[in-house]
Amino acid sequence: MFIAKSGDVREKKAINGFLFKERDGRLTPLVRMDLHLSHKDLHIHINCEDERDLTGRGLPGCKEFALDRFAISNFDPDREEDRQRFIGAFCDVCNIALGRGDLF
Repeated sequence: MFIAKSGDVREKKAINGFLFKERDGRLTPLVRMDLHLSHKDLHIHINCEDERDLTGRGLPGCKEFALDRFAISNFDPDREEDRQRFIGAFCDVCNIALGRGDLF
């Protein structure tokens, strides 16, 4: 699922992507990718359902996922092509192939 937030200035815009797991009719969020143009670069949250403190794991900025390769410096969630780029980046990180199965 993808949600784009529009705004009259760049700092009010954002886009989010969510990957859910369905079991017994309930959805559990597994991955959330966010781009808040006001204060953060592209970053990921992962639901590990784990008691360990993952603060030092580098998930903000996500060097493990090499999020900087998606070049979002001029990104605008109001532009269709940029929303498609975000979806492509999300699917790449989550190893989802676009255009297969029930995706599009």
